[in-house]
Amino acid sequence: MRILELEQGSEEWLKAREGKITGTKLKEVASASTPLKADIINELDKSSLLYKKTATIPQLMALLPPAAQQMLKSRIPKKLGFYEILAEKIAYEKGDANPMDRGTELEPEARAAVAAKLNKEIVEVGICVHDKHDDISVSPDGLIYEKDKPVYAVEIKCLSTARHLQALVEQKIPDDYKFQVLQYFIVIDELEVLFFSFYDPRIVGHELVIIEVHRDEVQKEVEQWFNYQVETLAEINDLATLYSNY
Repeated sequence: MRILELEQGSEEWLKAREGKITGTKLKEVASASTPLKADIINELDKSSLLYKKTATIPQLMALLPPAAQQMLKSRIPKKLGFYEILAEKIAYEKGDANPMDRGTELEPEARAAVAAKLNKEIVEVGICVHDKHDDISVSPDGLIYEKDKPVYAVEIKCLSTARHLQALVEQKIPDDYKFQVLQYFIVIDELEVLFFSFYDPRIVGHELVIIEVHRDEVQKEVEQWFNYQVETLAEINDLATLYSNY
């Protein structure tokens, strides 16, 4: 063990903790460390590699080439703490801006980057309201029209560097935004594809991450949550009528 003689809470102490797993950080990082046995066997079968069914996970992993092992490890879900440490190891200007203020400030720049990447014109709009239900709406960061129909939409997120890196590595929209994604398709009947975009200019070379969501991938949930909203709003309106009479 080595001891760093630093005053706790000092700037030097905080700097020394960056990019490290500390006692406080461990719970934010700790997650499954090995792939599922079924996933390993699937890779072995695809490569026509022989193995014993009674073999342990480490024994099965050892039969795979390094590239396949790394691919399986990359699929293990990581907690946000993993990406926070990764962000601390990457040199970038942190800044002290409020996250919401920073997102608002960067949105025009991000929208231009998405438009350039897609080579399409993005139209800024206010609020989109469902054709038959005025109380069901969504506020897009942009729409892309084809033949006068909004067949594409853009959602932009300028998050922390850790969240941006998570989207970059996992190529997955965080579960936090599931209902926001669904609402786009619920409200905009013509929508075929949502370009869910993450933008962070501090990650040079990977500033923009775009994850496509196609209607056919979410249609069942779209119908489920549309019906839920209609029923919930009916209940709310009934109660509003009841109590507004008093």
